[in-house]
Amino acid sequence: MTNQEALVAKALQTSDLGSSLLNDEQASEFVRQVFSSTPTLRACRTVVMHSRKMNIDRLNIGQRLLRKRTEGSAFTTYTKPSTETVQLSAVDLQLPWEVTEEAIRYSIEGERFEDTLIEMMTAQVGVDLSDLAWNGDTTDPPATTINDSDGITATELGPLTVASTSGYPNAGTLVCGTERIKYDGKTATSFNMVERGADGTTAAPHANGSSVDLATDGLLTATNGWLKKANVSGRTVDGSTINGGEISKDHFVAAVKAMPAKYLDGGAGTRFRWFFHPLQYAKWLDYLAARSTGGGDSALVGSPQPPGPFGYPVVQDATMPKDVIVFTDPRNLILGLAREIAVRKDVSSKDVISRGVRYYQIDLAADVQVELADAVVKITGLSTT
Repeated sequence: MTNQEALVAKALQTSDLGSSLLNDEQASEFVRQVFSSTPTLRACRTVVMHSRKMNIDRLNIGQRLLRKRTEGSAFTTYTKPSTETVQLSAVDLQLPWEVTEEAIRYSIEGERFEDTLIEMMTAQVGVDLSDLAWNGDTTDPPATTINDSDGITATELGPLTVASTSGYPNAGTLVCGTERIKYDGKTATSFNMVERGADGTTAAPHANGSSVDLATDGLLTATNGWLKKANVSGRTVDGSTINGGEISKDHFVAAVKAMPAKYLDGGAGTRFRWFFHPLQYAKWLDYLAARSTGGGDSALVGSPQPPGPFGYPVVQDATMPKDVIVFTDPRNLILGLAREIAVRKDVSSKDVISRGVRYYQIDLAADVQVELADAVVKITGLSTT
């Protein structure tokens, strides 16, 4: 841990009980650590908010400005750039966690284990903010029902067939009766179950027609994320209709064609990036490796690759949905983090003493925005198997 990173740890160590705001130096270091936590946060436009609401000016010309000059004649009309404002409105978030006194006592690091833990939790704030930025959705999908004449047994781990998965995220937790079921991936009418009896519940049989609902997510329902806000007509490519949903060059051709040419012209185009989940990027390399060319061999053995499809670099982020690829200028994706950050540490209340734990909590506020939704193209519905 560097001296700068220790500033955040010290803030928690010196806060024995109750709330403690980070001072300016500590807050700046905390924000730096958070913004460097994931590839997306390192690439996107990050804003330190000095109040819970903040307006960001943006300049979008989006039209020709150059005109023919005629000697002795004045222009009767003048072109003015359109200036608009993007508003950030931070929502309250918190990261609570506990560690047992025994874990600290018997750790090879001793009391320094607490410093390591705090550093890890600070990084986790960044990972969770990236998750919220991509996947945030304040709208709960309607309940669906099991659509299997035999129902499901308590030990069944295959796909859960339902009436519809419309509106459900690509991964999450379902509630069926008293059981919680984690899933990772979906089709139009099924969830890929990965854990039965999740979160301490007991796996149970469920009959055909049983109600299935999405468990309330304490993070992703806080605000709408970039994918939800970037929803301009004509800027979404249905990847499932191209090559059977298996990633191919045709997906990227369609995405580039869907992007208005004015955003790709000149130097601005060189700033664009492809945002991939690592699984989808591996499938892209597998596609390239299947080609009987030198480029295919390079993809197979991991030799230096070109920046990405059509020369635009790739940013990989595991917090993205697996079946989505995004094409945009990273500065178009905005994450604001309020500078007012509070930490809590409880080592002396009756509750924590009786349970032999130390309790920590980081309180902060953040918001995400898209500066220009028209300049974001999404490829959706890609195969993840």
